Amino acid sequence: MRRLFSRFFVVAACALSLVGCKDKGPVFTVEGTISGADGKTLVVYHRSLSGIDSVNAVTLGSDGKYRLEVAAPDAPDFYLLRLDDQWIPFSADSTETITIDGKMPGLAWNYSVKGSESSEMIRQVTQKHNRFQQRVYELERNLQLMGQPMADSLDRMLAGYKDSLARAYIYPGMDKAYAYYALQQEVNHLYWNPQPLFNSKDERDIRIFQAVATQWKQFYGESARAQQLVNQVETDLAAIRQSRQNEQELMEKTEVVTAGHISLTLPDSKGQLRSMDELSGRVVLLAFHHFNNENSPGQIIKLRELYGKYHDRGLEIYQVGIDADDHFWRQAVENLPWVCVYDPYATSLRSYNVDPRALPVFFLIQRNGDLWGERLFTPEDIERALAQQNI
Repeated sequence: MRRLFSRFFVVAACALSLVGCKDKGPVFTVEGTISGADGKTLVVYHRSLSGIDSVNAVTLGSDGKYRLEVAAPDAPDFYLLRLDDQWIPFSADSTETITIDGKMPGLAWNYSVKGSESSEMIRQVTQKHNRFQQRVYELERNLQLMGQPMADSLDRMLAGYKDSLARAYIYPGMDKAYAYYALQQEVNHLYWNPQPLFNSKDERDIRIFQAVATQWKQFYGESARAQQLVNQVETDLAAIRQSRQNEQELMEKTEVVTAGHISLTLPDSKGQLRSMDELSGRVVLLAFHHFNNENSPGQIIKLRELYGKYHDRGLEIYQVGIDADDHFWRQAVENLPWVCVYDPYATSLRSYNVDPRALPVFFLIQRNGDLWGERLFTPEDIERALAQQNI
């Protein structure tokens, strides 16, 4: 009886499988050979706007050959092949067959693509971006470059890389999956949060987003990615326009040129406007600071030591917080003994020509209101400047 039931179950399962194959709809195929991966599981993931989901998998044999079928998308979409901790991004847009061959170890660098122009271009973008990322890390590890010199060097690197990526992979095929993929790259950093390579909230980058969004709307207007890209551009364009207006209004309210320096007026944690003019007649350390930074606690400790040492001799601190999260900033400054103000649009950085990635940056305002001749970056710089103020 048990044998009869088992036989019936196997037949029924096969029948269900045949029905499923018949009704599963259009598929694309990804196939190839991965050497050095006997017994390992190769997984295909769909990389949608809402997340990453596995859609098929196979255990590789000694010959490394595989063939996986996945439901074909209605418009270009993105997928990942994963083997252990190695990932290969690729795209599909129809019932195509994509051949991806590679070898372990180091599959993410050691693979080739055939049968899909977009997937081959995505391979090129990925490996080009990985090499650029290593250059960024090398620059940020260079202890000879700190503060503004590092920010300037990074700016030059980013500008050149963005231009080369746009010319090779975005402008030539703005309706292609590889252009969309290149547009979405991020740059990681050692000392601050990742940043988008192309930022749709930046006036300099929004036009390239507009161009790609226009093409995707024209060719794939009903797809989720086209709609998301169009909505993103519309939202960020409106935010850019509003930001311009806010900045202009804030500049009119907060920036007053006095003897030798620009006097700022910004809100404190209670919403009260605090002006640098309140501190006239004393030596004022203007401090631009990013509190949501892993190095911030140590920097604040150093400032406390300087304040404790020099406050009774006439030193005041006017500290401008450049943080996106005002709640976090309020908590961070709650117990600080000096004047702490908040600049939501970073307008004050422009007033003093400061790059936000170079923070913290300090300026010393002398008793007569003149600006000390150079910007300061470290507690040692500040002490040397204070020593010349007879404080």
